[in-house]
Amino acid sequence: MYEICALFVGIGLRMWLFRMPRVLLWISSRPEIETPLTSWGRLIEGEALMRNSQSYQNKHSYHGSTLLLALISYLNLNAPFLVEILFIASDVISAVALYLFAQKFLRKELKSQKECKEKLFKGVSSILIKPEHVSKVPTIICALYMCNPFSLATCISKSSVTFNNLFLALFLLSAVQGSIWQMAFYVALSTYETLYPVQLLLATGLCAWKYQEKPSTLKICYLKSLACFTFWMALILTLSFLCEPTTSSLLSHYKFILSAPDQTPNVGVFWYFFTEVFDHFHTFFMCVFQINVLIYSIPMSIKLKSHPVFLVFMLIAITGIFKSYPSVGDASLWLCLLPLWSHTFSYLRYPSVTGAMLLTSTILCPVMWHMWINAHSANANFYFAATLAYTTALVLITTDTAMAYLNWHVRIREGLKPCVAGTSEKAVLRLMN
Repeated sequence: MYEICALFVGIGLRMWLFRMPRVLLWISSRPEIETPLTSWGRLIEGEALMRNSQSYQNKHSYHGSTLLLALISYLNLNAPFLVEILFIASDVISAVALYLFAQKFLRKELKSQKECKEKLFKGVSSILIKPEHVSKVPTIICALYMCNPFSLATCISKSSVTFNNLFLALFLLSAVQGSIWQMAFYVALSTYETLYPVQLLLATGLCAWKYQEKPSTLKICYLKSLACFTFWMALILTLSFLCEPTTSSLLSHYKFILSAPDQTPNVGVFWYFFTEVFDHFHTFFMCVFQINVLIYSIPMSIKLKSHPVFLVFMLIAITGIFKSYPSVGDASLWLCLLPLWSHTFSYLRYPSVTGAMLLTSTILCPVMWHMWINAHSANANFYFAATLAYTTALVLITTDTAMAYLNWHVRIREGLKPCVAGTSEKAVLRLMN
């Protein structure tokens, strides 16, 4: 019942905000929400160029995917009123998918916890997953996604991040069902849009290995995942080529993501660094920054082999923080999933500090932008300081959540106050599967 209320409240807020021109104009100009890769204004410019039989890639206007441009062009030409409905519907489907995912995942975890009860340390019942988690947490996640400011701003600005979040939410739902075909399809769609989710292929194999009804070896699951992903990706690229029959349309999108030539300010760390670095070192540091986004996937897949859903959560968070053109919409998805790990919150080290830091930096970003661009009383350093604080807050939240999750797994096996064998000292955290 409460989740239905949350859906209607979220829909109502979006419809109301779509009828406020001044709010729309202000939000659509915010660099925290719009990036060169996801901007609605650039998409409309690309649509105009395409209608006039001009190459939008050569004009350096639109840098998103060809299929999204074709879809929006068709809607604007035949049924423009459906565009707003499309964005609202995408958020609603994402919220429902997250609700069902959280419900299914917690049920599986609760069942697994009961089956392995004899392996758990006595006296840890206070920190275990409880039945009320299954009923309350999915509703909270649904409400957070529909009503949090980041999701609202992303939707009404008509940012393409809305669709990427939809693909990732559906991927999470298919992950707990163990469906390789569905997981590979949504990973392919998300990879086609933003490239970085290709690293979720590792998590796809692990999710299939753990959750599919007919168990297979891990090697077979990885091979099936790769084969399905290759099939879906080839199909999507073929459709894209049919819409824009040039090889440049297939390559320019990914080239733009990897080379990040547009240094328009955003909440990431790329733009400021590469406006200052010497051209001679540009390629080297660009490789370093891009590797930083992807390098965590392999060691984390090894470490979290037995916990593929948490692995997906971590990879989505890391990608949303360190990608070349991040926005607050990228953070909206994984921040809403934090209640999924509420049973580990007692092991968070500094939740108040990170929460206050995120709130403060979010407020400071538009303030510093106004001081820099409108009031001319500051410079780029002020705005970058605010965005750096925002990024740092997200990194601290991610690492704190990961350590709390691992700490929780140690405590349920070794007790709330484990001691090192043969000593009276308390044990330090051991990273265990």
